[in-house]
Amino acid sequence: MLLMKIILSKMKSFIVNLAVRYQCTWQTKTSLRNFRQFLFVILIFCIITTWYFFNLSRRSYVYTCESDFGYSKLKFDNLDNITDTPVNSHPYSHTILPESVCDGFTEIYLLTVVKSAAWNFHKRNGIRQTWGQDSNSGNRKMIFILAYNEEFQQRVQAEAQQYNDIVQENFLDNYWSNALKMEMAFTWITNFCKNARYAAFVDDDMYVNVPNALNYLRSIDEKKIENLYSGLVVEKPFPTRDYFNKHYVSRQKYPFNCFPPYIPTGSVFFSKAVIHKIQKVMPYIPRFHEDDVYIGFVIQKLGITPSKINFLIRLGDKSNMKFVPCLISDHGYTTLEMFQSAHALAHSNKLSVELILDVCTQNDAIKEL
Repeated sequence: MLLMKIILSKMKSFIVNLAVRYQCTWQTKTSLRNFRQFLFVILIFCIITTWYFFNLSRRSYVYTCESDFGYSKLKFDNLDNITDTPVNSHPYSHTILPESVCDGFTEIYLLTVVKSAAWNFHKRNGIRQTWGQDSNSGNRKMIFILAYNEEFQQRVQAEAQQYNDIVQENFLDNYWSNALKMEMAFTWITNFCKNARYAAFVDDDMYVNVPNALNYLRSIDEKKIENLYSGLVVEKPFPTRDYFNKHYVSRQKYPFNCFPPYIPTGSVFFSKAVIHKIQKVMPYIPRFHEDDVYIGFVIQKLGITPSKINFLIRLGDKSNMKFVPCLISDHGYTTLEMFQSAHALAHSNKLSVELILDVCTQNDAIKEL
């Protein structure tokens, strides 16, 4: 990138000097036409040069490593006796704190944590009217995690007072605050819902088929619950070095060619034990702006291996409701009508077991999942 800037700077100086030379001869049509042709050639050269360096940057940083993630595993078992110096501070306080969400239960079997933007009232409303009802029944609870936005704060406070399901801290709500939301959520669970057996983290544009999620959790081998961190595993991730990509990571920020395997936080499950471990270790891992990569660093530090449930989760750009009966979660829901349609399909008595199995086992379906 630096080399490209130097080249473009030199070219700019060259063109300026050339323009000065030509200014005396611009009076003739021939000279002007020649000058335009020359500028066109320079433009083509700039485009080709830009394309070359853009593709070079992408090729230069493909995944080439297996274990150089920069953070060694912890060398001790007692997480209450960490002697390292914390590198992360979380100097924020609650602006909204729900009352007694998990109180009165010996165990909350499943706590669903929905990461939501302050202004996404319609998505939270769609969730509450559909799959959120399944998540707030019996020994299951659901909360929304929000950051602060002054423009919408009064409406958010009124919403929180009505539903008692919003946790909010006073850092600003934007794309880069997702890592802070994860820290807030883990700390809240540790302090206010430590009786949760499992926690599912999802984004507010996901439809969650709660019965399927419960069936999945009940099927887990008891030996695997202690270190449960499961979802759609990205096995060989690498940093994006494209400067114009919103996921761009500079080599100064992260010099290694790969990330630890991680699970996108749009839909991921944690056991109680893993939640408490993450909450203990987070202060000692440099915060990363991509929250799922950040959790991947912490998980790698703990020596935990992500568990795959890839065929049950869709994280594509668009929803595909025909698969909802087969899925734990589906991505791309933005309106109340979409949530309602998916919910009706997930709970429809008209769908036979044979039809569901047929849809779920289609070759094309497997490819799309």
